[in-house]
Amino acid sequence: MARRITRIIVIFCLSIVIANIYFIHWWVTVTDVTISPTQSSFFRRQVEYNQEEDQVLQTNKIPKFINTATGSFDEQYKVEHNIKTNQKDKENVGWEFHNDPPLSKEEETNFTSYDRTIQFPISNNESSYNAIEYQLKLEKSLKSNIDGTSSSTWIFFKSWAGLCNQYMMFIGAVILAIKEGHDQIIEESIQWKDTYGQEKYLQHQKLFDIVHWNSFYPQLPRIVQYDKRIHPDIKVRAGQEEIEGKRYSKVAFLQENVTGDPFELAKNPTPLGENRRQTMNQYKMFTKRVDEETSSVVYVPAKVKMGVELIMKSAFRPHPQIQSFIDDFVKGMRTSMKQNSSMERKVGDGFMVLHARVEPDMQNHPMCKDKKVKNITDVIESIYRQYPEPPVSWVVLIFNRKLVEALVTGEKASQMIANKELNESFQDQSIQELTAYNLQVINDCLENGLWNGRVRVKEAGSKYVEEISTDPWYRHYSNIVGGILNFFMAIQSDIFVGTEVSSYSTLVANSRFYRGQRNNYFYRPNGLYWVTPPNATKPHRFVC
Repeated sequence: MARRITRIIVIFCLSIVIANIYFIHWWVTVTDVTISPTQSSFFRRQVEYNQEEDQVLQTNKIPKFINTATGSFDEQYKVEHNIKTNQKDKENVGWEFHNDPPLSKEEETNFTSYDRTIQFPISNNESSYNAIEYQLKLEKSLKSNIDGTSSSTWIFFKSWAGLCNQYMMFIGAVILAIKEGHDQIIEESIQWKDTYGQEKYLQHQKLFDIVHWNSFYPQLPRIVQYDKRIHPDIKVRAGQEEIEGKRYSKVAFLQENVTGDPFELAKNPTPLGENRRQTMNQYKMFTKRVDEETSSVVYVPAKVKMGVELIMKSAFRPHPQIQSFIDDFVKGMRTSMKQNSSMERKVGDGFMVLHARVEPDMQNHPMCKDKKVKNITDVIESIYRQYPEPPVSWVVLIFNRKLVEALVTGEKASQMIANKELNESFQDQSIQELTAYNLQVINDCLENGLWNGRVRVKEAGSKYVEEISTDPWYRHYSNIVGGILNFFMAIQSDIFVGTEVSSYSTLVANSRFYRGQRNNYFYRPNGLYWVTPPNATKPHRFVC
């Protein structure tokens, strides 16, 4: 009798164990998350959050910050949501304004008084992107890995100078991350300066396509959002700014959350780039070693080389909204080509981008003087010698109109004083006279065209952004947005003409080299130089 009772108890216990095993297997399959018994309550909370998010993303197909009244992504709505979430002291991941003090009743009232209008405009044309769909993908893409296998880092320094100098520093930071074994970079630490514009630092996610970048993982480190529960060694404080009556989240303030040297003590995440020269030096060392490599001598680790090539070839691209501006611009030119047959004017199809780096700061810059061409007429004549007949229907002229006009009018903005070469040019009469002449020639080209009017000339950049954008944020920061637009439009062009004394021109030419686009020229005092002929095996090394 006792044996039968014992047998029944054993069978019952085994049944419970087997049932639990099947239940655990089913639960893991459904949630796609594994939790070991040793993991803390933090991971359990993260699982609950992921389940809630999956339900929102997969069942309702509505992101957290979709304004149900308008059906559109609404950054103001996002701000209000997070205020309420913080006041209720809930565990929130993603868009939370971490460590912000609670708002007063008056401040909260001010928030709700603003119009809830879409902050990522959708233009009324075929090239528009779906802002809601992209925001869904972005929120999912920015989530940090929680399985404990990833190594996160944050960029310690702040970049400076123009767009492409900052781009070189960014590439240098990625090189450092790859070398040090980091596979995640905190997005809030990647900040871009609107140099000569508003002189403020801006969020990476507002300017560049993170969803696309993260698709290249693990060849490139993912860009992820700060999560205070798994990144305890830094503090991130974000805020808002008002532009034309609309509220926007602004660039975050980051600082270490350790007592002592963060490069010694911070582990999750670890800081990257102890000083701002370090990442620039990483980039310059990379290009130097690539230039010196031969078939028998290899100086660059394969993983680093592959990563940089991916960045230059396709991984680094503008935010879809900025890309839609480019698409609109190019589409306008292509449509015009069809309406006004290029055969009638005996010109080539397509368009050329000319980077006219004749602004006053470059005229006064001491580097590579023997390679400069300061007079825009000399640049144009060198193009005519290379192409006696028009090779294209359109030429897009890239230059910083605001800097040129500031020198001509003598209205020096406060942010221009910080640049030594630019500030000095306001006192140099010869530079002022040449700049005024260059502006006159450029304006004449825009009005009357090139090749005796057979080729039309158009200006893009910040001026175009201010004209086309319905979003106050992009208009407000049109200087850097226009620079990004010009840069990627130049990459898309049929022919590119620039100058080797400019990092901007060099990065455009090298990006095109990696993409197999070989019609790239630098203007020199003795004429055009073909940078990437068919037999070229290496990108051009920037030494100025």
